Amino acid sequence: MIKGILFDLDGVLIDTKQLQIDSTAKALSPYMKVNNHIKSILKQTITTKEKLKIFSEANYLKKNQLKNIYISKKKIFEREIMKRKIFSKEIYNIFIYLKKNNYKCALVTNANLKTTLFILKKMKINKFFSVIVTNQNKIKPKPSPEPYIYAMKKLCLKKENCLIFEDSEVGLLSAKRSSAKTVKVDTVKDLNKKYLISKISRYETI
Repeated sequence: MIKGILFDLDGVLIDTKQLQIDSTAKALSPYMKVNNHIKSILKQTITTKEKLKIFSEANYLKKNQLKNIYISKKKIFEREIMKRKIFSKEIYNIFIYLKKNNYKCALVTNANLKTTLFILKKMKINKFFSVIVTNQNKIKPKPSPEPYIYAMKKLCLKKENCLIFEDSEVGLLSAKRSSAKTVKVDTVKDLNKKYLISKISRYETI
């Protein structure tokens, strides 16, 4: 029986991928030329800190510049996301349904805690999560299974009673390595109450 639903954030509940890329590129621009090669790295589904580390190791950046660039990127992203209407009635209704039916919910993301909480609050779904796992937790990030294993333990649920919704290659690898049941979400637009119920029903029978 499915008792817990675990969600990734970006690409599942909200799509801020391009905004993340643009914010990082803007923060990098005073320090280095953002060419097509750099943009291809920015599109990878790894954390901003990991991307900056790649640039540092390739001698595009100095180590003492990384912290300032990371802080600048967060500020740019937060400033831009504040301007956007990100509340989704479709997503909100999912969590109303899950709460009424006594499912436990967790969010598992490689994003930082402050940004994650800001987005969840603006989406009006922060109150529905019993567990929130971000890159502030001292565990290995996705594609390691540790974030999902940690979240399931915090929910006090076994892996066979959990269903994970993920979108990216890195996230799906993390989810599958945790041995929990996993749903691949193609786009944020796919996720609604009907879709959710159909996936829960499907995995209830497996």
